[in-house]
Amino acid sequence: MTKQFQINDGGREASKFTGTTSDCGTRALAIATGRPYEEVYALIETHCKEEKITKRNPQRSSARTGIYRKTYHKILQALGFTWTATMRIGQGCTVHLKAEELPTGRLILNLSKHYAAFIDGVLQDTYDCSRGGTRCVYGYWTAPEPQEEKPERDQGRPSYEELLDGLDGAYDYLGAQTSLTDEELTLLEKIEWLLYRGSSAQSRE
Repeated sequence: MTKQFQINDGGREASKFTGTTSDCGTRALAIATGRPYEEVYALIETHCKEEKITKRNPQRSSARTGIYRKTYHKILQALGFTWTATMRIGQGCTVHLKAEELPTGRLILNLSKHYAAFIDGVLQDTYDCSRGGTRCVYGYWTAPEPQEEKPERDQGRPSYEELLDGLDGAYDYLGAQTSLTDEELTLLEKIEWLLYRGSSAQSRE
């Protein structure tokens, strides 16, 4: 067994799924995305039910027994994964299943009749499918980088730009008056100073 291997069923056992299965695609997707196994299973089943029955595919694929390549790739694309081909017709094997030949990140490897998760140089599967680092990788899907959630602004408080806009409006209103009291003149001077400070701060950003 290679040192770059970790046993991982993608959460199948923890989700109370039992029995034998050929769920490599479901397992790999759960591991690569970090989503619960049952959530990924349901997502895949939804797409499998949309498959058309043809002479070539007389029955629909399944999250449990195997997913058609076209359906699986459609799901990965919808989730923001990007595809990298590592082998073309007549080219021969150029990339093998080992950390030295694969990039870091959260990958789903496309192997012969198998999908496997490969996370930052570590194969994660229910068994070591690397064949000692000699197994050929036909290509791989890279998971998108997680987006940092920006904290929502308090709806009760105006933003910095909104405050400046409000001051600007007040300045225009007071400046348009034909006569101002001493208090209004003082207020106008303060607004002018605040607007100057605001514009200076924005120019430094």
